[in-house]
Amino acid sequence: MSVQLQNLSMRELRDAREAMVTVADVLSGLLCQPRFIRDGLYNNAGEILDDLCNLVCNFAEQMEDEAASRSADLTPAEATTRAFLLMMAQAEREDADCRDLVALAEEAASDRRAA
Repeated sequence: MSVQLQNLSMRELRDAREAMVTVADVLSGLLCQPRFIRDGLYNNAGEILDDLCNLVCNFAEQMEDEAASRSADLTPAEATTRAFLLMMAQAEREDADCRDLVALAEEAASDRRAA
């Protein structure tokens, strides 16, 4: 990859992650089409799309990890963007726990008050 995640601004991380999630959603939708399924399993083309979807999802998770690792020296706007990115990532997980979202929101609020 030519761009290292640590070189992206918090806003760029958020926007790129949102794009990756959209790409994964599109790929998941395509994988539901009969043309990519044979005998209840993905056919060869479906396997390619599934691998690509997994790659995109892993990349989005790396962006989440990068955002989570940045907590020091953020401007109030960056702290808000970081909190939004992390809250969206948590909310999108099937096992989302509202307590985790509340904790992230409280962290974001305290970051804004401290600034």
